[in-house]
Amino acid sequence: MIKIINHTDRRTSLNEDIIFHTINIIADEHSYSIYSIEINFITDKKIHELNNLILNHDYPTDIITLDYTQDNFIKSELFISLDTIESNAIDFNTNFNIELARVILHGILHIVGYNDKTDEEKREMKKMEDYYLNLNVPRGTL
Repeated sequence: MIKIINHTDRRTSLNEDIIFHTINIIADEHSYSIYSIEINFITDKKIHELNNLILNHDYPTDIITLDYTQDNFIKSELFISLDTIESNAIDFNTNFNIELARVILHGILHIVGYNDKTDEEKREMKKMEDYYLNLNVPRGTL
């Protein structure tokens, strides 16, 4: 089960069916089954609090992925700041929904084993984000 919970006043027009379909493809292609994924849309203030509490980082971020996966059954919570997504979309000159989709897929890619600590890992992560965005999320359909 995959669900999105919006804890903000901001409404999105993200096409959840496409995102859910793409998440299922990522899981399948990496030999995972989905038990539950909860995607929480929150504010910068809330993600700053969580980042400080969970990771001891005193700043907001775009996403925090809590992974409880066992035996290739994905169980995870994603916390995504819609405020940071909006700022990033402006900074990267991209559509809000495309940036939001990219960050959701980024969190899922972490769960199935991708990291982004080194420059090489960052390049591979970006490559996979682009692959899955372009595979099932054509521009303009989000």
